[in-house]
Amino acid sequence: MRDRADFERYVEQRSDRMLRTAYLLCRDWATAEDLVQTALAKAWLAWRRVGDNPDPYG
Repeated sequence: MRDRADFERYVEQRSDRMLRTAYLLCRDWATAEDLVQTALAKAWLAWRRVGDNPDPYG
């Protein structure tokens, strides 16, 4: 079962890459940060249902 520690590790490992990708999409750092935060909040809500590859959720 996926737990909070798994989610925290995922965020630590992927958030920089997610932020850069979001910036490329919107060309604004503040909006990119909002997009990443929203995506991670939604991923957390589904975290127990996420399989071994959480990248499509983030």
